[in-house]
Formats: sequence, C-alpha cells, structure tokens
Amino acid sequence: MSKKPPPPKLLLDWNNEPLKIGLQVDGNPCVAEYGTGPPDRRCGDCSHLVGIAMAKTYYKCDQRQNTHSAKTDHKRKWPACARFEERRGDMRLYDGR
Repeated sequence: MSKKPPPPKLLLDWNNEPLKIGLQVDGNPCVAEYGTGPPDRRCGDCSHLVGIAMAKTYYKCDQRQNTHSAKTDHKRKWPACARFEERRGDMRLYDGR
C-alpha cells in the first residue's frame, strides 16, 4: 500500500484568503511578467540591463524592482523578455562602492 501525500497547504494572507503567487519560472523572471522576447536574444544585449561595480559586477534589470540583494541579480545569459530593447553602445555601469 502506498500512502498518498497530503495536498500542499495554501499560504494565506491576513484575511485568510489564499495568496496569489505569480507564475514561477526557472530563469528570467521578466519572461513570467512580460512574456517572451525575440528569439535568440539575451539580456546581455538589452539596454535595460545595468552593471553595478563592487568587488565584482552585479547585473540588474531596470524593469524589475531592485532590492539591493542577490534576489534581484539578473543574468546576462537569460533569454530576453518582451521588453527587450537593443543596446546601442556600452552597458550602463554604476560604481556601487
């Protein structure tokens, strides 16, 4: 006899209503938010990607909220989202020190 696992418990808000959790996607969270972008394009080619230079360079997308933590770091190799805009010139780089 195999036991059937119990159903997952719902996460509830303060009003005992189920939390509305957005689509979970491996990779680029902007794809879940805005949809897929041009095929064969990457975030590293997009004008919305910015670099923050510290001991190493951390990349952030200006279309996402920046929490100043690794949670909102963005990867250059991720597939582009629907808000992709071709970058002209060098990437914006800020001194985070």
